[in-house]
Amino acid sequence: MAQWASGFGKGISGNIGQFRFPIDILNQQDYAMVFHDFIDVGGFDSTVDWTNTDVGIPTAATIAYNADASLGRGGILLINAGSADSTGIQSQRTGFSGEYIQPTTSKAFGFGCRFTTAGTCAVSLSGLMLGLAQTDTTSISTAGANAVTNTIAFYSSTTSAALTLEARRSSGSGTGSLTMGTLAHATYNEVCFWVQPKTISSDSDNGGIFGYARNSTSGLWTLVGGINAAIPNTEMCPTIASVNGIATDSDVHLDYYWVAVER
Repeated sequence: MAQWASGFGKGISGNIGQFRFPIDILNQQDYAMVFHDFIDVGGFDSTVDWTNTDVGIPTAATIAYNADASLGRGGILLINAGSADSTGIQSQRTGFSGEYIQPTTSKAFGFGCRFTTAGTCAVSLSGLMLGLAQTDTTSISTAGANAVTNTIAFYSSTTSAALTLEARRSSGSGTGSLTMGTLAHATYNEVCFWVQPKTISSDSDNGGIFGYARNSTSGLWTLVGGINAAIPNTEMCPTIASVNGIATDSDVHLDYYWVAVER
């Protein structure tokens, strides 16, 4: 299910159903957002809204809606990289133009999600990408590395269990990354980033990109840190991907994601 919401200013609780947001986002005077919780089968349609692309030459890689409530809060999106070594699958939400983010000099924006990893492939050998990127059929490499020229997204490579927030702009001088934590199979993570752009008129113009993680016990959001990186000056869309580091099954279970932009 996709829903738009707007007008969340200071003093609002920040709850939209099951969702809670970091206080820094709530401090924005006015913003619009869209979120997908995959509660119904219409939450993911690869023939209309999403464009799936193989990473390498995978064996039986799939992205599909799953209604098993035990795996997530209602429904989840299963992103299966298949069973071939150094291959996988990615998908971009390209069919819904209203969800594209076009960075400007004055509008803050962000992305958040709740997910876990699974499968027979060890988490340190499983790669993933969740975030915003320009439309590109190779947003992630077969090693789980950032492979697109304009992006702000969460990555994990096929050589480490670390989750990092990375930003890159085409020919920009401010590419940067931030370690968000360590992944473990069957352990859900709630993370988000919020971008405060300065100016984006040249490749050397940077902005503040802040990464947050939610404590699964207390429910509180914590500022993990920030990076000063060149903000992409091209449209970006939600992008998800999963890749294998060895020839065995690697999965990402995506419970929800949201995209927000200041009005």
